[in-house]
Amino acid sequence: MQQGSIIQAARKQGPNVWLFRWSEKSRNGRRVYRKRVIGTIEQYPNGEAARVAAAALPTQLTEEVLANCTHFSLARRDRIRRLLRNLHRK
Repeated sequence: MQQGSIIQAARKQGPNVWLFRWSEKSRNGRRVYRKRVIGTIEQYPNGEAARVAAAALPTQLTEEVLANCTHFSLARRDRIRRLLRNLHRK
């Protein structure tokens, strides 16, 4: 999970979803695990399609970071971008 990963997760109701998972260090130096829903398996039938969709996440995350703009959050956004770029290259 050094560069993030795409996994399929079950839901109580509805179709399974694809998740992008990554980890980062918090302000106190501890590892924090993060995840973001990419879409359902109906939208993206295989892992490769989900990886392509994950490339759009930096734009969405940038908007969230700008709403709460701190140095830490900007560094986090850059780390997520790097993870998604590396994941997309696979």
